[in-house]
Amino acid sequence: MEGIRGAAAVAEQRKDREGSMTGQLWTQFGECKVFSLRRPGVFLDIEGDTSWELQRFITHVEQEFCQAAVVLFLYERTSCDLTQHRDDRLRRLQENSFEPGNEGPPEEYVQRLPHLYARAFLDAVYRIFIFLRRIADVPQCSAGARRAIEKFTEHFAQVKDLRDSSAHVDERIQGLERGRQIHVRPVDKPPIVVGSARVFLSEVLGNNRLMSTAANGECVELEISRETMTSIRVHIQAVIDELPWTGDPVVRC
Repeated sequence: MEGIRGAAAVAEQRKDREGSMTGQLWTQFGECKVFSLRRPGVFLDIEGDTSWELQRFITHVEQEFCQAAVVLFLYERTSCDLTQHRDDRLRRLQENSFEPGNEGPPEEYVQRLPHLYARAFLDAVYRIFIFLRRIADVPQCSAGARRAIEKFTEHFAQVKDLRDSSAHVDERIQGLERGRQIHVRPVDKPPIVVGSARVFLSEVLGNNRLMSTAANGECVELEISRETMTSIRVHIQAVIDELPWTGDPVVRC
């Protein structure tokens, strides 16, 4: 009986702890920076099925935009907490104050969290990139919207190469692109400045930048920051505003 009661007590404590963690998470989200997108109307003023096709792509863009904002918030929280976690862990190790079974997650787990969110941010931005390209391919897409999409692709030209290097990391760590040797070029991007030396990079995270060596041998990067999110918002909003809408304006996120 004692063993059963003990197991039940442990289970109840775990449930309380998980509930507390969920509450803490939602409380922290109150500090999340909100980046809003606005539709000038409810429906696209385009005849035929094309209207629904375009609107579906726009909805996907908005969803990925929201995902990027959430991931950025989690990245910021993790980055801020990481130094404090390391200092606290070092202090407790020095004081030998860890309680049995309460050592916390392994240091290797904690260190991977910023990388996890940085890669998720890259994935969301890449999906925005491809959905905007699909919008531009629709014949009824306005010329103004196509120009706005072109500006986005120019501004975030390195996103596709960076995502490709992450998706094909098994080749990249061998210095290959589809079986061909990559001619790596010198890197001169803080925090990695190596002069004329040729260094191959694979998902290096530093100064809030995710960096990799692309198929052409150059170092490509994406900054994980509010400035990047603001720029993405401006470009997407420009695309949405250049399309014909009908109905009252709607704030989407």
